[in-house]
Amino acid sequence: MNLRRKYLSAALAVGAATAMIVPLQAAVAQSSPPDPYFNFSVGPQATILTRGAALRVPVSVTCFPETFNYGINIFVTQRVAGGRIASGSAFVNGPLNCDGFPHVVNTTLIANQNAFKTGTALSTADAFACTPLQCNSFQEQKEISIKK
Repeated sequence: MNLRRKYLSAALAVGAATAMIVPLQAAVAQSSPPDPYFNFSVGPQATILTRGAALRVPVSVTCFPETFNYGINIFVTQRVAGGRIASGSAFVNGPLNCDGFPHVVNTTLIANQNAFKTGTALSTADAFACTPLQCNSFQEQKEISIKK
């Protein structure tokens, strides 16, 4: 019986310690700073080109001289008339001006089937950036506004 109490006490102690550590780990992950060598963001507004056959989408890119390569795939999808979907994609390749300051790169997305319209759309971007020591991947998804 005494041995059972020791095991129970040990199990409770381990459980209590785990319960305190796990929330701390989650809090550290949420407060971690962005990558120190690379950051990007798709602009909040795209511009219709050639009557909706294409979009101009600005992308803000910040990288430092340690970044020797990066790439960003940008996908935009929009529901248009009749329940159809307009979509397009583009690829931004770097580095361009990796000096630690944000630079805007205007990308052109070509519509795949249906024309883009004014309104809202979903932008999804997948990126990678490499330094001599490592490569990291990044993602961003957000609603953007399409204007003429």
